[in-house]
Amino acid sequence: MSPSNTRVSLVKHVVSGAPTLADFKVESTSVPNKASLQDDQILVRTLYLSVDPYMRGRLSGAQDSYVESFVPGKPLIGLGVGVIEASTSANYKEGDVVTGDQFQWETKFISSTKGFTKIPASSGISPANYLGILGMPSFTAYVGVV
Repeated sequence: MSPSNTRVSLVKHVVSGAPTLADFKVESTSVPNKASLQDDQILVRTLYLSVDPYMRGRLSGAQDSYVESFVPGKPLIGLGVGVIEASTSANYKEGDVVTGDQFQWETKFISSTKGFTKIPASSGISPANYLGILGMPSFTAYVGVV
C-alpha cells in the first residue's frame, strides 16, 4: 500500500449554527515530497494542530473579520507544531521542530517559511506546550487577566 496524506478542508461556509461533519471533507491525497519543493520552502510533517475559538469566525466566510475566512475546497489553516522533513531554506533544516500559524490540516504539507518559528531542541519543553501554555490561547488569557 502506498503512503497517503490525510487532508481536512471546508466544504461550504457555516454562516450560523454549529458546524457538522458534513461541513468538512476528509480525503486522502498524494504525499508531498522533497522533489516538489521550490526555493525557500519547507516540507512539514504535522505533529499537533490547535482548534481555537477564533476559528469559528473563519468558518463563516465573513469578509469583515480580523482574520481571513477559510476557503472552501482548501485545507483548513491554523496553529500547529511539526517536524521539517525537507527544506530548500537556509534557515530550516531536516529535523527542525517548528510552530506557527500556517499549518495546513494535512499529515504533510509544503509551505513557504513565512509564519513558522523553530522550537529550541534543547529546551526540555514538550512541543505540544507551544500550542497550550506557551501558545496563543494562553497568552490571550494572560493578557485578559492583567
